[in-house]
Parts: sequence; C-alpha cells; structure tokens
Amino acid sequence: MNEKSKLSSSKKSLVNLSLPFAIVLIFGGCCNNVISFESLIHSEYTQIKNITTFITFIQILYIIIENIPFYTKNHKKFKIPLKRHLISTILFLLGTWLNNSVFKFKGITVPYHIIMKSLNILINMALGSIILKKKYTSKQIITCVFLTLGCIIACIYQNQDFQLSDVYNLKATLFSLLPRQRANQVSIASKIDYEFISGISILLLSSVLISLLQIYNNKTYEKYGKDTWKEVMIYQHILSLPFIFLLNTDTISSNCKFLIKNVGFKNSFLLKLFINCITQSLCVRGVNLLASNLTKDTFLLLNIVLNSRKLVSLILSCWVFDNHMSFTSYVGCIITFISCFIYTAL
Repeated sequence: MNEKSKLSSSKKSLVNLSLPFAIVLIFGGCCNNVISFESLIHSEYTQIKNITTFITFIQILYIIIENIPFYTKNHKKFKIPLKRHLISTILFLLGTWLNNSVFKFKGITVPYHIIMKSLNILINMALGSIILKKKYTSKQIITCVFLTLGCIIACIYQNQDFQLSDVYNLKATLFSLLPRQRANQVSIASKIDYEFISGISILLLSSVLISLLQIYNNKTYEKYGKDTWKEVMIYQHILSLPFIFLLNTDTISSNCKFLIKNVGFKNSFLLKLFINCITQSLCVRGVNLLASNLTKDTFLLLNIVLNSRKLVSLILSCWVFDNHMSFTSYVGCIITFISCFIYTAL
C-alpha cells in the first residue's frame, strides 16, 4: 500500500507539473507561431504558390522528423488501434486544411481568423452536451454567451466604432461585416460580399471539426491513458502528410524547386519558416499535453486557455503588423478575456 501511495502521489505531481508546462508551451509557442505565420503570408512572398498549404505541409513534415527518435524507440509500446488514429487524423486533417484555406478568401485577415476561432468554446459546449452528456450550470452558460458576444462585437466592429445609430439601423450593422476596402466603395444597399461570408462559414465548419477532434481525443485519453498524447500527436501528423502531399503535389514540388533555384530569396523565407515550424511544434505539444490531462468534465478548459491565447495573439498581430482595430473591437476582446477568467473561477 505504501508503494502504491507513493506511485499515485508521484503521478499526481507529474500532472501538476505538466499542466503549467503545457500552458507555457501554448502561450509561448502558439502566440509566436501566429506572428511568424503572418510574416510568411505577407505579400513579399507572392512567388510561393498556395503559401498556407505549403506552410502546413512543412510544419507537419518538421514535427514528424523531430519525433522520429521517439517513434523508433517507443512504437512497439503504442496502445491505440490504427483505426482510432485514422478517425482522429481525418478530423485533424479536414479541420487544419479548412482552417488554413480561408486566407484565400478576400477580407479574411488574421484578426478575423482569431476572433471567429474564439467561438470554439460555444461549439464545444454544445457538442459536449450532446455527445458527452455534460451538464452546464446557468452561470457557465451565461459566461459562455458573454464570451461569444465579445467575439461578435470584436468581429463586427473591427474597423469602426459602435454608434447609437447602429441600434436603429440594422442594415448598417450587418454592412460592417464587409471588408473595409469594399465598405468604403459601395453603398449600404449593395450586395453582401459572399466570398467573405464563405470564408467565415468555412472557419465555423473548421471549428466544429476541431471541437469533434478534441472530444474524440478526450475519449481516447480516458480509455488508453493520459501518457498516449504523444502517440496521438505523432500519428495525426504521419497519417496526414501523404494526404496533403497528394492533394497538393504540383504546388509543393514547384515551391521546393523555386526555393532551390533562388538561393537569395530562400534565406529569409526559410529562416522564418524554420521559426514557424519550431513554434508550431511547441504549440501542438502544449495543446496535446493539456488535453491529455483533462477529463470530460473539465475538457472545456482547453478552449478557455486557447481563447485567452488567441486574445494575446490578436493584440500582438495588430501591434506588430499594424492591423487596424477600433476601440469597440478592443472592448469586445476585453469582454471575451474577462469571460474566460470568470468561467475558470466558477
């Protein structure tokens, strides 16, 4: 009994250490990853075709190479069936692909991307109630509603401040959803930018898939153990790589050839790409480590942490790259941020 108690206490201490370590990885890795990612998709690298997909491919390849020593040493000890990894990979692949493809749509900037992805907590709450049969208190629901409201305010009023006339003029409020460049050129009666709305819709679909992935992985950790998080992470990337390459063979090949031929160009690009891969690896490790230490009753805390991180990323993006945000938009971010902390205190 004495040895068992020592073993259980040691496991608890490891969990207690892994939680803050995971949060450090998430804030340190993910925030810096957003900055490096935005620096890569700027116009100076227009020679790189379909740059977001290319970056995703390189990120996945880097994480696989980085984890080859761990895989070769421990693959015989892996517990999870391949079928379960395939389902997890499909959700991961579709969610990631849709998440990165939205930048093809006009008007979808990194701040918009961060704000819309912040709706994940509300989506997770709904899916958690349906799939996990999780019951939430009225205080938790109200907090999440305010969190969502903050996201909507920040999104709608990114380029303009709230005015009292908006209360009496719903059309003007809806029109503010248009990208800034179009809003300055057309009248209120003009047609809505369907390309912009398509981008937002794809972002929401991506959020649903990522939420399903989180729930599915949570069930995996409960069944096969918390120490399987690295196995899940490795297989998600190994199984995803062939699909991404087959779907984008021409783009990836032409980009690699271009970088080989243009030595002067590739120096600055590859440096930023390498930094982006390192920060992505830290971010992914942090998210998976945190997820593995949560139960079905606390798994929503993963989105609380990620939403807080997204707020920091949003502000950093606006400061570093001079992306415009109105005072009202900042108020929306503050509402979101406060709601995240209130939920954790409930």
